[in-house]
Amino acid sequence: NDQHDPATLSVAAEDEFTSENFVTPDAAEQGDEITVSADIVHNGSIEREQDVQFLVDGTEEATEQVTLSGGEESVSFDYTVPEDEDAESISVEIATDDDAESQDITVLEVGELTVENFDAPVEAKQGDEISVSADIGHSGDVALEQDVQFLIDGTVEDVTQVALSAGQESIEFTHTIDAEANGELTVEIATDNTSETTTVPVSTPAFYSVEITNTTEDLVEGETLAAEYKITNTGGTAGTQNISFAVDGTEQAVEESVSLASRATFNGTFSYQTQSGDAPNVT
Repeated sequence: NDQHDPATLSVAAEDEFTSENFVTPDAAEQGDEITVSADIVHNGSIEREQDVQFLVDGTEEATEQVTLSGGEESVSFDYTVPEDEDAESISVEIATDDDAESQDITVLEVGELTVENFDAPVEAKQGDEISVSADIGHSGDVALEQDVQFLIDGTVEDVTQVALSAGQESIEFTHTIDAEANGELTVEIATDNTSETTTVPVSTPAFYSVEITNTTEDLVEGETLAAEYKITNTGGTAGTQNISFAVDGTEQAVEESVSLASRATFNGTFSYQTQSGDAPNVT
């Protein structure tokens, strides 16, 4: 009988690169940079080389070359979610030639703080305190905090901090118009994202100028002095005032509640019975 030495036959283990321990965030904000990682495991004993792909929504974003003759190697990829990403989620994937792992990541809309229901007076007078208000709205998924500015003629007059995760918050600013202001004011409420503005006409308050147009002359004590007068509202707004008639500093009569529109006039006459001792003149 022939005798043969026993032979040993080596059988290679299954030769694949697999993706394990896949790690990714569950959610990310628009504009966030995320990191997606995995362990690439080679279950064979023969050295092999593969390009490991990183894909977002099926599109290759990056690759990393991995060479293994067994064991594992960790890979990680960074990706910035576009600031204008409008999908509710994105799918991220790490893939070898033999295996792949993927997961959907919820995209959180950062949103904006918007100025809504803006309200300002349609007109004002010098010296008035005006109120300007608005609702600050937020429709995104992420809490936002911003300084909301109140501007007069482009200059920041006041700032208030608003923090919102949803819904809206009402804000109000006040401003006292300078006594010398004239023409108009531009008022504005602004966030980092939007603003609302309007022009407020500013007028001068009512001002009654007095002109004595005629008086009786050459009187004898005891006779009646007649003083004719004209009142003109030289201010920019309508007004109502009492007109007082005084002789030598003593009030003699009052014309009550004279209402005049801007630039309007009122004519009247006051009478005074002169008395002993008024000579030689009265004022």
